[in-house]
Parts: sequence; C-alpha cells; structure tokens
Amino acid sequence: MENRATMAFRVCDKGGPSGGKTLSRDYPAFDLALFMKTPNVEEYIRKHYLATVKKIIREIDEGKNGTHASDLNSFETVVARSLSFTKDEIADWMRTRDWQRATQVKDMTKLRPALEKHLPALANRRHPFPEEKAAELADKVIAAVADDPDPVADFLFTTLTAQRDDGLSELFTR
Repeated sequence: MENRATMAFRVCDKGGPSGGKTLSRDYPAFDLALFMKTPNVEEYIRKHYLATVKKIIREIDEGKNGTHASDLNSFETVVARSLSFTKDEIADWMRTRDWQRATQVKDMTKLRPALEKHLPALANRRHPFPEEKAAELADKVIAAVADDPDPVADFLFTTLTAQRDDGLSELFTR
C-alpha cells in the first residue's frame, strides 16, 4: 500500500476556468524505491531528462536565466540547473544550520553576514565569488554544515563549484 499525500494550491486569477480557485487532490506520496519499480519509469525519467536538456540548450542560445554551456557538463549540473530553490528556501536553510560545524573557517561571525547576503542569490544562479573562492566556500562551509541528505546544500554546492563557461574562449584561436 502506497502512502498518500494531499496537494492544495491556488490557481492565479488568469488561470482559465480554474482561475482564483484553490484546488486540492490526494496523490501517491513520493517514495523513490517504489517509484523506481514502476513500469516505464526509465522511459519517463529519460523523457523528462531530455526535455530539461532541451530547455537548457535553448536558454544558452537565448542567453536566459544565467544559463551557461557548463550547465550541460554532467548529470549533476543538469539536475542542479533544473531544480529551483527560492531565495526564501535558501534563507530558511541557512537559519537551520549549525554553523559551528564549519571548523575550517577562522571567524564565522565575519563570514555569516556575507553568506546571508549572497547565498540566497544562488536561487538566480548568481554569486559575486571568484571561482576559487566559490569552490572553497562550497567545500569548507556548505559541505560542512550540510545534512544527509540535503537537497538545498547539494544545489548550493553544485552551483558554487560548476565551472562557468562564458563563451569567450571559443572566440579566440589557439
């Protein structure tokens, strides 16, 4: 017997016949082990993965949403690019961290204000950190305070460590 969950949401006012209504339905709660046993699940995943890749390719071509060619470097970067966490979700994640676990940071009280200012911006895939500092931040701070499993930390880590390809290298000959 699969567990059930209920989803309720309000449709925006311009949402057609359901506009302005609150819709609610029961559905099978997500259980990865059961999901992976579902017939045709591999094809379902493959189609959604390819649709995501197609969307990323289009965003790269159109220069939209901070998407870079490097977002197609690995499964990890494709998944991280397709997930979306809001600034509020990232800020909530930050409020629940035990920052004392980041033992490789000399003075966390000085670093925290910068993290509180800049990490939520990763929801838009932008950060002011040079690549080396972003990778160090991911390794010494995000990984240290992450839970297991921790989807928000995984998203932040991947976003901070993904090599950015600005497209300029292909304009120069070697």
